Amino acid sequence: MLWVPLALAFGCAAYFSLPSEPKVLTLLSLLLLPAGALLFVKRLKAEMRALPEFLILLIFTLILGMCYSAFRSHTMATNTIPAPVERVMIEGWIQEASGSNGRERFTIRVQAADGISNEHMPDIVRLSQRANPDLYPGRFVRCFASIRPPPEPILRGDYNFARNAYFDGLGGVGFVFGSCEPGRNFRAASVKDGLLEGVNASRRALAESIATIDSRGSGLTAALLTGDRSFLSEGDQSNLRQSGLAHLLAISGIHLGLAAGVFYFALYRIFSLIRPLALRLPVQKLAAIGALIAVTAYLIFSGASISTQRAYVMVASVICYSMFDRPLLSFQSLALAMLIVIVIAPWSVLTPGFQMSFAATAALLAAYRPSDRKRDLPKTFLRRRIYPFISSLIVTSVVAGLATMPFALFHFGRAAPLGFIANLVAMPIISLICVPLAAISVVLLPIGLAQPFLKMLSDALGVVLEVADYFAREQDLFQHLNYPQMSWAALVLLTLGLIVWTIWSRRGLLASVLVTIAGLMLWSTQHRPEVIVDDRGHVFARIENSWTEIRVGGTGLRPIGFSDIERLECRSGCEFKLRDGLALLVDEQAEAISLVTEQAIESFPIHVAHPYTLSFGNDQVQRHFQRRDECRLWSTQYPQCGD
Repeated sequence: MLWVPLALAFGCAAYFSLPSEPKVLTLLSLLLLPAGALLFVKRLKAEMRALPEFLILLIFTLILGMCYSAFRSHTMATNTIPAPVERVMIEGWIQEASGSNGRERFTIRVQAADGISNEHMPDIVRLSQRANPDLYPGRFVRCFASIRPPPEPILRGDYNFARNAYFDGLGGVGFVFGSCEPGRNFRAASVKDGLLEGVNASRRALAESIATIDSRGSGLTAALLTGDRSFLSEGDQSNLRQSGLAHLLAISGIHLGLAAGVFYFALYRIFSLIRPLALRLPVQKLAAIGALIAVTAYLIFSGASISTQRAYVMVASVICYSMFDRPLLSFQSLALAMLIVIVIAPWSVLTPGFQMSFAATAALLAAYRPSDRKRDLPKTFLRRRIYPFISSLIVTSVVAGLATMPFALFHFGRAAPLGFIANLVAMPIISLICVPLAAISVVLLPIGLAQPFLKMLSDALGVVLEVADYFAREQDLFQHLNYPQMSWAALVLLTLGLIVWTIWSRRGLLASVLVTIAGLMLWSTQHRPEVIVDDRGHVFARIENSWTEIRVGGTGLRPIGFSDIERLECRSGCEFKLRDGLALLVDEQAEAISLVTEQAIESFPIHVAHPYTLSFGNDQVQRHFQRRDECRLWSTQYPQCGD
């Protein structure tokens, strides 16, 4: 059954990866291909039809995924401003607030905007401004702002903010001149918007309250309980990413799963102590219902991001399976969860959260697949309790780390080699200390008795941040590793290798290894860029194996992947050492760069129409253009770009 949602996911990914918007007639005509192939297969003998019919089913499902993605994309009807507007008065309701340290970012549901036609009037905009304690979700505001369309990716493979903004209904981003002013319209646009803004206001207030706790982990506590990362410092977030603990930031399967488990076992014990209830009703199913209610509340109050919705579907399906006495964790529940997520948000298949969470879950299900071998039950407490806990912790960290590593390398260009060790240290703290304290805190919040438990929770999470800090420093040992840029083809091969092993286990082990080796070989042949020049005059170089921006007067936004790297000024000529004798020269006019090797000097322009990368191979400098001729529904110039 797992092949069907996988084929559907590949179809969705194929549609969203196309450089131009396909014609509806073209997509519908593709459905005729499996129909024609099926007519041909029907002429074969019955014993020869099984495999061809199965392959035709997968092809049909893949094409169906493309058609469904196109349908959902064309019915979104998100209004995006066609060009930047330097000064505009915007009125609307604050939907969500985030940010700290003197800066805030508001998501505003627009009621009116001066100077923008109704045809291009955005429904939602996101604006940043200096902090104002009088503004909160649900408040009507008037903002004098500068807005622009959501930025499209500058480099191939860069984060596609414009596509995600299109499906989030976000039609513009920008900043406020001064600060938004509170308005007098206190009526929400609709009941739904009023409820959403009320929840977001409560989330923000709780996050601000938790952040005042005198503990290093208070910001992480606020992030895990409310989904608001505003109060977690950039340094702590960077340490979590570099140490392989970044999955703790996104409220996903591990958070909802642990929360459901804690509430289930607590309610099960409580209901079992109530004699009339225990004798008349199945208390385990009552506990499951209570756990489902708890994780639903967690979903709503944490902001219901895409990763949280995906995890909720998985956890809810497991709980529902238990209520109907079905196996809790199985490939059937995984397939069902994947189908539901794809139906709700087909565009999420290209996000690292979707890919990494389902890859980790599938790999863990395969690793813990029941074995036919009989095992002798250990007699001692150490072997009966401690040994299984430690072994499962090691297996979980290693399997999940290996399963998600290709996606981390593809999307982020980096991996955490010591991540599995960091998880071995941090996860017992999360599972045994933090989750129970968080559950107790949530239960006691309505009656005002949660403060001591929130303080203990923040202190425990402070230890987790210390672990992340330590392993982030140790990652410096691996800075000499120069990962090549992974292509879509290499990622698909590595994913297929994981899928074959997951579904067929030992029977498909050889095929899985061969496909994985092919993917690794293809990845190893990809060029390793030393210098990147975008079409806005920004220059990025790999200096001491870390990306650095060489500031030569570039304009506009930088690629999102390089938004937080070190910057070095170079406006009147300078020289930088790269690797293996390579050197980068910038001329005095900052109009050209040169790569110096032992053999020669090769010069390249800075101001170009299309981004390009420079790499060194076969004793010469190689130039690779990164064309971005994309014309999709979320492109600023659509549909004119398709003419």
